[in-house]
Amino acid sequence: MKVINTILILALIIASVLFAVQNTETVTVTFISWSVTGSLSLLLIIALIIGFIIGSLLMAPSVVMKKFQSFGLKRRVSKLQREKDKLNKKIEKSEAQKEALPQSEIPAVTTGAIEEETSGSSENSTTKPPVI
Repeated sequence: MKVINTILILALIIASVLFAVQNTETVTVTFISWSVTGSLSLLLIIALIIGFIIGSLLMAPSVVMKKFQSFGLKRRVSKLQREKDKLNKKIEKSEAQKEALPQSEIPAVTTGAIEEETSGSSENSTTKPPVI
């Protein structure tokens, strides 16, 4: 990427020098009561530089805001990563404890008990009016 940038900068410099050599006519630029006389190429290059500066100044607030957002999001990601690591450690610890228990002490969950709970709660909610 640095090589491409260097090549582009060199090409821009060469093009600017060729432009300056080929456009040596003297022109006068007037703005309100201010007047400047100089070579066409010099005045155009100055106008280009002023335009670049104005564009950079107009763009600066949004760039700074994006940097702050990026910094905040990076902090949030690292916080969530730490939280994830803690939870993974808790999971590993509970799995190790589960493996250490004898099979008879592990409570078994059956789908029938879950179905009874869900069917019972749906019957209660449909047959009984809500208490206010």
